[in-house]
Amino acid sequence: MTSNGLPMENITIAFNIESPADSYLPTAVTNSSGIASITFMILPSDLTQGKVLGTWSVTAQTGLDMDTVGDSLTFEVASIMHAPESPVLTVLLMAFILTTAIAIVLGRRAC
Repeated sequence: MTSNGLPMENITIAFNIESPADSYLPTAVTNSSGIASITFMILPSDLTQGKVLGTWSVTAQTGLDMDTVGDSLTFEVASIMHAPESPVLTVLLMAFILTTAIAIVLGRRAC
């Protein structure tokens, strides 16, 4: 979050995370760099039960100076035909996918 090119600290950001089966509404507060982040995990057990397969969307919004600003992204969670046998590898793969999604949001906010 920036204002006039300067990072804004202690601003509450509301996130709306929509999965194919559920939605979550967490909030986070920006740090001294103007960044608010949340972490969520897709568990291997959720993958095997098919609860999370499909299109997800994440929207972040806040209000500053009487304006509401926000950004959003969508990403796809798909089954892997040859999934790793190790639960650790599965979690690492999902962490990579989520990190990529977070990097896209942060990259958009920097513009």
